[in-house]
Amino acid sequence: MGIGRDPSIWGENAAEFYPERFEKFKVDFEMVPFGGGGRSCPAMNTAPTTVEFVLASLLYWFDWEVLDGVKNEDLSMQE
Repeated sequence: MGIGRDPSIWGENAAEFYPERFEKFKVDFEMVPFGGGGRSCPAMNTAPTTVEFVLASLLYWFDWEVLDGVKNEDLSMQE
């Protein structure tokens, strides 16, 4: 049996739709998804770090060059 349906954690009605079990959670959001609490995504804390690491790796290892014939001084850095 999976962790999300373990009766020792969720009680006898682990497989039933029971949204009232989420009312006791104190969060800063107005709306709590049903994936919150004990059944929340296990990667919720690691996902931002992973995205940051992948982005930093791409920026570090990518060979940044301008097109042929264009000088760095010719580039406009205005919005």
